[in-house]
Amino acid sequence: MKFLTKQWYRDMQSTDLHLLLQEDEQAAHPTEEYFQSLYARREQEFLDYPPDEGATPDWEAQQKQQFEEAFHASLSRYIAGLPEEIKNCIPDLRLLPLYRVPPQCAEMIRRFCMEKQEAVDDAFNRYKEALRLHFLDKSPPFMNDFYFHDGVITQVQQEGTDLILTFNLGKNCRFHDAVLLVQEKELINAVWFYDEIYPSGAGYEIHVLLCQKPFNMRDSLFEIILQCRDVSITRNDE
Repeated sequence: MKFLTKQWYRDMQSTDLHLLLQEDEQAAHPTEEYFQSLYARREQEFLDYPPDEGATPDWEAQQKQQFEEAFHASLSRYIAGLPEEIKNCIPDLRLLPLYRVPPQCAEMIRRFCMEKQEAVDDAFNRYKEALRLHFLDKSPPFMNDFYFHDGVITQVQQEGTDLILTFNLGKNCRFHDAVLLVQEKELINAVWFYDEIYPSGAGYEIHVLLCQKPFNMRDSLFEIILQCRDVSITRNDE
């Protein structure tokens, strides 16, 4: 990837970390009792949503488990997404998934997120401009159907010189006369995030950012680069 890189993706995950955060003086000098009371309050708000019809007797226990998992996932996202200088000014990082932050740190987080948003937007706009210049406003014929964002690759086939990827989106993508130049990890069960398309000789060079499941920001992202003569996209039932 030249523009929509792994670091670009990581930066994108930091652009909204400031949302919902509320300044709280107690967060500057937190106690365990304060954390526990705030956690209990947020958990109760989560439980206040009415259960679906036919909910099992252990519905509340399941919801509490779901809230705990969401809390830890959110905490991991803050820890991975914020720089050390900001994390060091927050006495208890566990308060972030509960949307509380010391007043002196709130503006630091907001500025950091805004800078990441600007960097993400700039890279995306530079790729769009590169795409326009490479293809002179005439997109490849397959471009309108070439959309696999968040799709899972369920099957990888080689037919002669063609590479065929099957997605859980109900689509097959055939890369005609494909040559894989870079493949950092296995494609089967990988999730397709973003792609870049460039002209190459009589065909195309395609860069793809993917991830392996279960996802973590540090190790799961990987790239492939392939060259092909053409691309055709069909429905799985065709």
